[in-house]
Amino acid sequence: MPTGIAQSDSMLTSSIRMSDHRPRVKFVDSAVQVLVSGQPPSWFAPTMTRLTELSYLPARWDGYGARPIQSSLINAVVKWLITLMPNDIPAPSVVPTTPGGLQFEWHMHGIDLEIEIFPDFRWLSSYEDTLTDDPWESDRDGGRLWEALRELARRSTR
Repeated sequence: MPTGIAQSDSMLTSSIRMSDHRPRVKFVDSAVQVLVSGQPPSWFAPTMTRLTELSYLPARWDGYGARPIQSSLINAVVKWLITLMPNDIPAPSVVPTTPGGLQFEWHMHGIDLEIEIFPDFRWLSSYEDTLTDDPWESDRDGGRLWEALRELARRSTR
């Protein structure tokens, strides 16, 4: 069973090294306000823009029964990403899921990494590396996810 973001915030903070950027997040009238001193990481603006776009999806956005993405999920995800993402990682593709969740994807440099965030704040990550043939799927190992993100960032800056 996937671990929750709300539950994993403290777990991620204690089990993974914090990234060196520390934007502050505060909530104003149900909106996320992110304060960044200095230059934000390159993934930040495109990811926040996409999350904003997805926050406007109506119910049944897929023409069937897809649920909208709740602002509480987006707020939690923003804080989670700021804690988790390395500065030098490329921006992910961000797609909505029909139950009202979000999926973050990277398919580059021989790495396929996907992180699905469920509407109830659980998360699941899957990873495949064509260079090492080391696939895995996890809902509890924040350290392993951090290492996958770092490897993707490392390969992206070569």
